[in-house]
Amino acid sequence: MTKPFLYLILVYGVLLSASHIVRQMAPEEGPLSANTLRQSVPETLNGAETGRTIQIAYQDWNEAGQGAPVLVLLHGSPGDANTFSAMAPSLQEHYRLIIPDLPGFRGSTHSIADYSTAAHAHAVIALLDSIGVQRAHLVGYSMGGGVALDMIGDAPGRWESLVFLSSIGVQELELLGDYTLNHAVHGLQLAALWIVQEGVPHFGKMDDAWINVAYARNFFDTDQRPFRAILERLQLPMLILHGTEDRLVPCNAALEHHRLVPQSELVAIEGEGHMMVFADPGKLIAPMTAFLEKVNNGKVTVRADADPSRVAVAAEPYQSHQPPRRSAGSLTFLMILLALATFVTEDFTCISAGLLVARGGMDFWAASLACFVGIFVGDLLLYFAGRWLGRPALSRAPLK
Repeated sequence: MTKPFLYLILVYGVLLSASHIVRQMAPEEGPLSANTLRQSVPETLNGAETGRTIQIAYQDWNEAGQGAPVLVLLHGSPGDANTFSAMAPSLQEHYRLIIPDLPGFRGSTHSIADYSTAAHAHAVIALLDSIGVQRAHLVGYSMGGGVALDMIGDAPGRWESLVFLSSIGVQELELLGDYTLNHAVHGLQLAALWIVQEGVPHFGKMDDAWINVAYARNFFDTDQRPFRAILERLQLPMLILHGTEDRLVPCNAALEHHRLVPQSELVAIEGEGHMMVFADPGKLIAPMTAFLEKVNNGKVTVRADADPSRVAVAAEPYQSHQPPRRSAGSLTFLMILLALATFVTEDFTCISAGLLVARGGMDFWAASLACFVGIFVGDLLLYFAGRWLGRPALSRAPLK
């Protein structure tokens, strides 16, 4: 091994050690946004308190005054309370807004035992208890919809209504449609981000990055399998707002949630994708405020009063043999995901694609094409890597 190579390893080791020292000295919570407070809540792991206290940051918009209905707005992953900064000014005129940075994100404690939606639900309920909020409407965006469902599962009689904004829900229509397959994908993502975050000298910059270990842990720790049962039992008025071109959570998921909850209202917004909460929030404000006003005036339907024909449809089993109706963008995204997965493991990806087709999560030809392209491109890259880099590498130590 040559001296320059040894010096390079030594310098890298010194930088990495210094980076870890700087990270250890950093505060456990990130910076606070404007109008943001912090509250101590118990940390939980798998539903049980660990004995440790963590900090949850939250915005409390109370311009509407005492007695105003409360909206709890729950962001997705990655994200923070600023997800709703474009919507808050329109909503705060008539509602008190409680908008937390969920644990692990921005102003809340970053290093926690459990990043799942269930743990987030416990933390938000503890926050509401501590500030004296006993009744509220729940608004969940993307992964935040899972937090809302877990909150309903934990305290079913406490909420006024549920609003889904481009929200996740049933396991069958999330990513590959199967918990084990999704868990494996999220595990690979987590491992890759952890290696980069812990093995690269970044002096804390990557800890605050948009895509980081906290984001990956949120997906890896979360179990969406209970969500179907919660939706099947849901008694609350419910509004579902979803873009027809959503590539991250297919609109087909919104259709299934609408089927499972016979009293729900569905607004499918043509041409919009997953980021409409940032890009075009005006399309969400009008239907949301109209729905909330009806709830506050007692003019919405609850499950007990739902249309009997919709109740009958809700009782039917999920038709898993039928491929989901995906937009072209959503199907392309899933095919790219499968193709990239073959770069990590071809056999596991092909098996996963076969299971995905068998469960009705994807068309056979689309899955086969994705696997073929991924394997073909991967093999070409290996060939050219060997041709262009192999001979020079073999002429140097330690490969020499």
